[in-house]
Amino acid sequence: MCASKNQNILLLYSNNMRIRRYKTKNKFLKTGFFCLALNNQRVHEYKIQIPLPPHLLENLSPESLAFISTSEAVFQAINDETNPNFDYSVCGVGIWKSLERELNLTFVDWLRVQKGICITRPTIGRVSSQPNIPKPIKTGNDNGRSVDINRTDNRSGELLGVMLGDIAAILQYARQNDMKQLLNQRLSDHASYIMGYRDMSDWAGLPSDIRKVANGYRNSHAHTKLMKRQVYLDFKKFMFNGDNSLLQRVLTYKHLAFS
Repeated sequence: MCASKNQNILLLYSNNMRIRRYKTKNKFLKTGFFCLALNNQRVHEYKIQIPLPPHLLENLSPESLAFISTSEAVFQAINDETNPNFDYSVCGVGIWKSLERELNLTFVDWLRVQKGICITRPTIGRVSSQPNIPKPIKTGNDNGRSVDINRTDNRSGELLGVMLGDIAAILQYARQNDMKQLLNQRLSDHASYIMGYRDMSDWAGLPSDIRKVANGYRNSHAHTKLMKRQVYLDFKKFMFNGDNSLLQRVLTYKHLAFS
């Protein structure tokens, strides 16, 4: 074993990708170890520090914990401020995946439970109780735009996640759709940021922050563009640093929505 029993351990086997997570009585620790093994022989060990306070780490899903830990291990493996030729988008993948998952576990899960689509959380990967029945959530004023939160995999019938851009649209028009009940009750103190607001001539708030990740960091570096080291570090800071960082806010909303 790569670390003591008081630490979370993630093992990634390159010949048979498998992630193991060991819980402790404290559920999550701020520091863990990521071990990269080849043919079951350990070749690298990385100390992982996830920059979230303990009470929010407890609210982070196991999948998101694995996404972020993997990203950090990859960053430690390739980090070289003197080499401009590394593409750090491979480090960013796990972080923007964790954001998308946690947004689904917060807002989409709440909507699905309210509409009786699925009462067991997380809803992603579970079979819809109302298959083949569209459940549109309004994402515009009077233009008929909507997002179907009851989309399922054609083969398995399992519920799919909702993409970042669609979640941003749902939140932006929360006062005009089914999300307003959550904002009026459990998240009333955070409603302005969640829906977005005018900041001088620009929009600010959660929908804008989600689109910044989706368009500014993910989409612009997903195909032919190199993500430079400083861009990745700026992205990581945007996601984690400070009490008002994006992931901290989302995990807070997740706790409040279901507590």
